[in-house]
Amino acid sequence: MNGNSPLQAGYRLLALTVVFPVGAFVAGILTQRLKLPHLWVLIGSAPLQIIGLALLGTLNSKFPIQAATYGYEVILGLGFGVTLGTCIMMIPLVVSKRDMGMLSPYRPP
Repeated sequence: MNGNSPLQAGYRLLALTVVFPVGAFVAGILTQRLKLPHLWVLIGSAPLQIIGLALLGTLNSKFPIQAATYGYEVILGLGFGVTLGTCIMMIPLVVSKRDMGMLSPYRPP
């Protein structure tokens, strides 16, 4: 990442990784509390991912890293978090209850 060490590159990606769980939290609120359909939440999060990736693609790869990079990472991380959170909450809609019992580590006596 622009000639940085692996540790420095990790620090520079913190904006993306910190916002990721916030996006999953937002997905939970939208689908569970506000009862929005999962498909609409996914359709709403896709533009965030596309915008974030497109903006990151406009940056140059020269060494001083532009400050806008972190804002673009926040947009992308929010889109990733909402999408992944929604997809995980959709598992019961796709998998039958009989098969979900096999995934659970708890086995009732």
